[in-house]
Amino acid sequence: MICSNRKIKFVFKRNENMLSYIITCIMDLQKGNKMVGVVNGLYYGQQERVDELNERIQSRNLPDSPLAPNFDFRSTPTRYTDFSTIDTKKTYNEPILPYPTYNSGANFNPGNSSGPVSGYSSNVATETMLRNQHFALQNGSDQGVYVPSSNSTLYKTTVVSRPSEQPYPMLFKQDMFSQVPHPNVHNSVIGNDKFFNHTRTQLRNSA
Repeated sequence: MICSNRKIKFVFKRNENMLSYIITCIMDLQKGNKMVGVVNGLYYGQQERVDELNERIQSRNLPDSPLAPNFDFRSTPTRYTDFSTIDTKKTYNEPILPYPTYNSGANFNPGNSSGPVSGYSSNVATETMLRNQHFALQNGSDQGVYVPSSNSTLYKTTVVSRPSEQPYPMLFKQDMFSQVPHPNVHNSVIGNDKFFNHTRTQLRNSA
């Protein structure tokens, strides 16, 4: 079927019990025929933010530097053996590559489990100190009681600041007022009575 420079092609395709109709419209753009609602060109949006998120997500899949492997040694099979004295484990000839001590602050671990064991074994003393396990709990002894240092952040708070000139010098100014009492109340008995101590009446009578 042909109508005004537009070719409409009907294709019938049967898939099991469903009959689908595919209508393909071929436009002759050289003769100026334009379809209503169809843009003659290409629209594309700003993808910089999406690309940035994709790169950040992809960077979380790899560590900053190679991590030391955790070896899972298999147990020695003892089935069908009696009084076995020969080690049946296979000897490994591949040398272990040297890796730096794992530090979670310096090397990112993308895994969802524990990192290299060197990060824990090198901080056993630090954990013991934080848990205060150097001394046993003893009655009457203060060695097992944790006492914070006087220079710790519990008692001294340090605020990181940058010295600068105050643009409003009168903002925190403390004015000094005279401590001399008012002449109306100087050497008077206002407020000194134990009963009927009406200061309003006493002030009126002292004037």
